[in-house]
Amino acid sequence: MSVRLYTPRAIIGSSCFNLGLGSNMEVKATACVLLLFLLLSAPQLMMPGVEARVCRYASRSFRGLCFSDTNCAHVCQTEGFIGGHCHGLRRRCICMRSGC
Repeated sequence: MSVRLYTPRAIIGSSCFNLGLGSNMEVKATACVLLLFLLLSAPQLMMPGVEARVCRYASRSFRGLCFSDTNCAHVCQTEGFIGGHCHGLRRRCICMRSGC
C-alpha cells in the first residue's frame, strides 16, 4: 500500500477544472466572476463598522432588586437613557447611554 502525495503541480496538471461543469472557458469565466465578487466584497468584510461608545450608569429611580430587564429598560428610558438591563449578584438596574 503506497500513499501518493499530490503536489500543486500534480493538481494543476490533473483535470481538476473538468468536473462536468461545461467547457474550460465557462469554468474560467465563472471563476473570474467569483474572484471579482470576492475582491469587491472583501473591504466591507474586513473593515468593522463604527460603533458608538456605550456608557453604563446605575438607575437613580429604580428601587429594589432587578429581576425584569423589560421593567429596567422602561425605567431607564424614562430617565433619558437608551435602555437598561439587570446586572450582577446584587441585581441592580443598569442604564445605558450611547455616545457619551
